[in-house]
Amino acid sequence: FMLVVIGIISCDSKNEKSIVEVAEVANFEITPPLKGKETLPNHFEIDNTKDTVLITNRGSFLSIPKECFVDENGNEVNEAVEIEFTEYLNPADILLSGIPMVFMEEKDTMDFQSAGMCKVLASTNEKQLQLKQDKDINIGLRNMAQDNDYNLYYFDTLKGNWEEKKKNIVPLPSNNLPIIPVSLENTNPDKIVTINISNYQIRPLYKMWHKSKFKIYGEAKIAEPDSSIWWYDMSVSPSDNPDIYELKFNGVDGNANQCSQKMLVQPTIDSINYKAEMALFYKNMRAYVNELDKIEEELAKNKIEAEKIDAMIEEQRKLDSLVAAEQFVKDSINLMKELEYNKVAQTRVEVMRSFSIKQMGIYNCDRFYKRQIVSTKQIGFKVKGVNVFFDQAYLVNKYSNAVLNYVPFANERYSIGFDSEQYAFVGILGGDIYLSKIHYSDTQKSVYDLTIQKITTDELNQIMGS
Repeated sequence: FMLVVIGIISCDSKNEKSIVEVAEVANFEITPPLKGKETLPNHFEIDNTKDTVLITNRGSFLSIPKECFVDENGNEVNEAVEIEFTEYLNPADILLSGIPMVFMEEKDTMDFQSAGMCKVLASTNEKQLQLKQDKDINIGLRNMAQDNDYNLYYFDTLKGNWEEKKKNIVPLPSNNLPIIPVSLENTNPDKIVTINISNYQIRPLYKMWHKSKFKIYGEAKIAEPDSSIWWYDMSVSPSDNPDIYELKFNGVDGNANQCSQKMLVQPTIDSINYKAEMALFYKNMRAYVNELDKIEEELAKNKIEAEKIDAMIEEQRKLDSLVAAEQFVKDSINLMKELEYNKVAQTRVEVMRSFSIKQMGIYNCDRFYKRQIVSTKQIGFKVKGVNVFFDQAYLVNKYSNAVLNYVPFANERYSIGFDSEQYAFVGILGGDIYLSKIHYSDTQKSVYDLTIQKITTDELNQIMGS
């Protein structure tokens, strides 16, 4: 009888233990700082039985193979599938999304610097779908980040942290990347150059521009007026990219020295022709996507060849002990890389990064934001002469696509370490957005106050996205 009782107690004990072990883990909740102000998703409806290429109006793409989706039970979907695709391509998108831009590893946290982020979901009859195990979706995101050392991360909503999926997503060549047409209605007027042309017969190429208005491409800037230079001529020349042109001004200074200034520009389009131009853009983008396999294959081949050359150089160094010669080669290569980087940095043209995903969710092309602190200051912000404490605060470097969360230091001040003069401080207070450009060279004091300006969401997008 005692043996039977012990057996019953043992069984009950095992059952209790198994119940404890299967406790569910709650999803991490992403909370945007301003409800209803997040970047709007793109919505597409596709046929799951056909290969599909989707192009967004911001120039990103999704290449979706046929018979790609299954329901929660693993059954293939034969109905129409709704794709929801959201792009986060600049600091305004990232900041307003509420998606954490911090990577946590044990007790350490590291800030991200993004080269494009997206969220992709699929559903039928409001039920979420998943990808088949043997299928994947290819995604391309636009960004100004030229470097190679960006990795692909997936946001795990169970853990509330990022998971690395792939290293070194190489930006694809930009010379054949179709450029999004410029609408005069939606363009920052500070980026438009107007040239007065009275006689189009001597410069017929200008006729293709809307009233000779040019949109500056990349980060080039118009030179400040200089009365010592007489500008006597200008020209527009095609570049390697059929959608981009080079605008060049020629002049002479008081000492009869020739001067020139050039910048990359785009055609501007009025509202009448904009829809037709966008239709052509979508057509060219789909042709570009179809060519990507060849481009990526060529990049992979070049990478293998480069590794072979490096191996040959290393072997030659070992055999002949040509240390000096090798150093000369390295110095020459580094110099060429530096020159090429400076050339790209002057224009900061868009590049495309392409990657494949095997599950739905949030993805980010990121690297860790490395900072060498130059100066740290305690800054207070004033609205209408009164110091304010923000609900959320961010330090933003739009040129690095970095959004850093900040908390007050003491007495409603923020302790801010500077390593660049390109920072902006963004505060959220009572549903409103405030912006202040800040520079570590403004003052020699370590503690000071700044006036901060209230702006709209549209103004934030224009400032951070231009």
